[in-house]
Amino acid sequence: MPGPTSFAVIVGAMKCGTTTLFNELAALPEVCGSVPKEPMYFSRPGWDDGLSRYQALWPDYDPAIHRLALEGSTEYAKYPDFPNVAERIAAFEAEHGLSFRFIYIVRDPIELIRSGLAHGQNAGWFDGDRERLFRHLVQVADFEQQTTFYRETFGPDRLHIMQLEALTADKTATLARLCAFLEIDPPSPFEIGGTASRLNSAEQRKADLDAAAGAEHLDRLRALKGIYGKVVPREMREQLRPTLQRMAGRVLRRPEPQWRISDAEQVALRNALAEPVAQFADRYHLDRSGWTPL
Repeated sequence: MPGPTSFAVIVGAMKCGTTTLFNELAALPEVCGSVPKEPMYFSRPGWDDGLSRYQALWPDYDPAIHRLALEGSTEYAKYPDFPNVAERIAAFEAEHGLSFRFIYIVRDPIELIRSGLAHGQNAGWFDGDRERLFRHLVQVADFEQQTTFYRETFGPDRLHIMQLEALTADKTATLARLCAFLEIDPPSPFEIGGTASRLNSAEQRKADLDAAAGAEHLDRLRALKGIYGKVVPREMREQLRPTLQRMAGRVLRRPEPQWRISDAEQVALRNALAEPVAQFADRYHLDRSGWTPL
C-alpha cells in the first residue's frame, strides 16, 4: 500500500497546546497521526535516509481514507538549538515530490516560559542549568524568529498561525479555520465537546510526579511497618505516633521547584521579546488583550 505524500506538521510552539491540537486533528477521519506524535525526524540525524523511513511513521495510513499525514515535532521551531529544519524539509519535499503544510500555535509568551520552566526543570533539561533553560525558552518564545524560516522557505500561504487562547475559547471556529487551511472537512459541532482540554500541562506533570513519589515512599513505609510493629510495643507506638508523623511530613514533602520567573528574568525576556512579539502579533492580527504585557 502506498505511503502518504501530503503532510501537515505542527512545528510549535512548545507548551502552547501542541499535544491537544495533534489529538484533535488526528481524530478526524481524513487525517492519520504519526507514531509517535513527535518523531523529531527533521531535527535529528538520518532525515535524508529515504522516503520509506519517514513514511513508516504512519503505519495506519490508508490512501483510500486519509488525505493528510500529521506529525507534531516542536523541535522544528527551536532555533538555534535545532537549525536548518525548514531547509531540510524543503529539500526532502523536492527530492521525493511531496507536499508539506505547517501549523504554528502560540500563547502568552510569559505563560509559555513559566510552563516551560516547570516542564524543563521536572524533566532535567540541560542538566538542571536553569539559566540555560531560560535562554532556550526565550528563544522558543520569539515567535517572529521561529516562523521566519518557514515563511521564507515555503511562503506565507503554507504556514497557519493560531492561538491557544482562541482554541480554548472557541474550539469549533478555530478548528474550522484550520481545516479550511488544510483543505479537509472540519469536525461537526456534535464531535466537539466545548473548550479544548489541556494535555501535558505543567500542573498535570507536577501532579504525576508527586503521585509517583508518594507511591514510592508508601511502598517503603509498608515494608517497614511489619518490622516496626513487631519490635516496638503498641503503647510506645501510640506515644511516638505524633512525632513520627511530623518527621514523615518533613521527609516526604517535595521541595517546590523554582518555577517563578525572577525579577531579573522578567527584565531579560522583556528586552528580548517585546519588539519581536509585537511584530509577530501585528503581522498575524493576533489578540494580545489577554497576554501579560511585555
